[in-house]
Formats: sequence, structure tokens, C-alpha cells
Amino acid sequence: MLLRIWRAGKEINYGLESNVFDNNIILNVETVDVAPLGVQNYQLIIENQTPATTAFVAGPLVFSATAYSG
Repeated sequence: MLLRIWRAGKEINYGLESNVFDNNIILNVETVDVAPLGVQNYQLIIENQTPATTAFVAGPLVFSATAYSG
């Protein structure tokens, strides 16, 4: 499965997860984003890359962030 994270309509991170054959897998995806000041809109997009199979996402999904100044 291909996991993508988008912010404000632009892809900021992607990764291919190949060990998802277990029905109860938990994925932990981490990324660092240097975003502009203000409220941000993020999207998590998951694409099944294996032909003739199905996949689904079950929650909860948790996004967290920490703001800092450098």
C-alpha cells in the first residue's frame, strides 16, 4: 500500500508499506513538516498497490503536531 500525506493540496510525504498481509496491522507513519504559520489542512491518502485485492482503513486515525520556532 502506498501512503501519502498532503498539506494544502501538495504531497509532503509518501511511503510504500509492503508487509500488510495481516488483517489486523497497525501502521505508524511519522513525518516532519516545516509548514507556514496558521491553520493547516492535511490529508492522508492510502492507495492499494496490489492488483485484484481490496483494502480498507479503520479508525481511529490520529494526527498530532507540535509547533516550534527556530
